[in-house]
Amino acid sequence: RPEDYVGDTNILVPTSLLIYDFAQDILVISFLVITAPPALFTYCKLLFSASFTKNYTCKIIAVNGVIELFNCATYIIAIQLASYPFMSTFYKFVQSRNITTPLCAINIFLRGLSLYTALIVALDRLR
Repeated sequence: RPEDYVGDTNILVPTSLLIYDFAQDILVISFLVITAPPALFTYCKLLFSASFTKNYTCKIIAVNGVIELFNCATYIIAIQLASYPFMSTFYKFVQSRNITTPLCAINIFLRGLSLYTALIVALDRLR
């Protein structure tokens, strides 16, 4: 039915999909806001505490966690929030200043770095 869709004539998106996308974004952002401060505190303790200076596995786990937090934040900014009208001025600013390529490159770099640090943790646990 046409009333179940929103958008212009070129792109029609079902309203149920928009509701799902909105609920998912709210859930992910709220979990990120709730878990980021204690996670960063714990990672800093693991990286800079004297009792963990010789334990490189804990340091790699902490580095992987920090990278994952930054990866999640850049994914939300670069990809997820693009579908909302209130972010259109931000994305127009990003496009006018040619920041889209570095933003996407940072997102891709963090994804790859996260995979490599997770691989290092897994290989370190094998020994």
